[in-house]
Amino acid sequence: MKMRFLRLTYTIQQITPLHIGTGTGHQGFVNKSFYRDKDLDGKSDLPVIPGSTIKGRLKAAVRALLEGGVLGECSHQPEVDCRCLLCLIFGREGNQRGVLSFDDARPVHPGQTLPPMIRYGIAMDRYRHVAQEHSLYSAEMAGYRGNLYQGQIAGHVPLDHYSAIIEAIRAGFSFEYAMGFGKSRGSGWMEVIAVEEVANACNTN
Repeated sequence: MKMRFLRLTYTIQQITPLHIGTGTGHQGFVNKSFYRDKDLDGKSDLPVIPGSTIKGRLKAAVRALLEGGVLGECSHQPEVDCRCLLCLIFGREGNQRGVLSFDDARPVHPGQTLPPMIRYGIAMDRYRHVAQEHSLYSAEMAGYRGNLYQGQIAGHVPLDHYSAIIEAIRAGFSFEYAMGFGKSRGSGWMEVIAVEEVANACNTN
């Protein structure tokens, strides 16, 4: 099977403040700290959108498009080593990996990135629909409207699926969607500005 290396660069713009958690607990007095990475000089922390978050949102969007027939008929076969477009790009449970890797999205202008703000809230009892006692929490919210993040998606893909994979990724990014904590309260809304293919003529067998 002939393979071709594909690299896409995407740029997304923040519409509302965003929180992507670390899953590792508190940082100081903040209950929910933001996923971050060191910038190139190693002196300051910068908010980062993990590649796993980008992959998850894209997978949900591409699945919806396939189920709706927008990207053609989905040939998913749950009992075998499936090569449908969804499984080819994103992999599936078990040991079948997708052909693409998803890098973290980092701020386009690190020097203009403002420090995270702290948002407070009260947890609600889902059954009684009232505030829970002793349930005040705090969360770091990164960025403001207009902040830009950029990341890459890359991998060796089957040559006969090359164009279809690009179309699927671009279509998935065309959704306006929210990610991270607080989506139901208006947090984490993003808009895709560009998805560009990086020229590469490398084909392999």
